[in-house]
Amino acid sequence: MSVLRKRRRAKTSDQPVPAAAVVLAVAVLAVFVVLTAMGLSVETVIALSSAAVVTAAELVRRIVAAAAGRRRG
Repeated sequence: MSVLRKRRRAKTSDQPVPAAAVVLAVAVLAVFVVLTAMGLSVETVIALSSAAVVTAAELVRRIVAAAAGRRRG
């Protein structure tokens, strides 16, 4: 048997959630609650929130990619 073993690839469920993703998710939820409380219709708030989620998802993707680049380099 070989002394070198293949490293087990982490499953998606094993990987920790980046802190930035959690912070952005909480921020989007807070904005949703505040805008709804201010009297905007739920449809308007959902439209605004979906645009914010797309922007937040891109930001999280870039943060994760940058972190992965630092670990490799």
